Amino acid sequence: MRIGISHAKLESAVEKSRPYVVKAETILTPRLTGLTQSPASRFIAVYCALFALSMIPLEVVPFAAAVPAFSITLTAVGMMSKDGAVLLAGILCQAATGMLLLQVL
Repeated sequence: MRIGISHAKLESAVEKSRPYVVKAETILTPRLTGLTQSPASRFIAVYCALFALSMIPLEVVPFAAAVPAFSITLTAVGMMSKDGAVLLAGILCQAATGMLLLQVL
């Protein structure tokens, strides 16, 4: 089965998303780059793996697994853009996920 998209629809989608991408690129600038380099990045990877495992018990509460998923996504965006401020926001969201997990258990 072959699924395709026309060139006109793709071009329309790119044009509609362009303002949002431009805003995101202006916000995501390299800051606090020490958090995105080797020793810290390995610690953050382990931290994200532990919080990914926290999604399993949070499945008991409807939509509660979205909280760690969002925080891991925020952390990943910070790592990819080498933006330590966004990375730090993701880590703080993960800490809030830990508090939620303690309340569920």
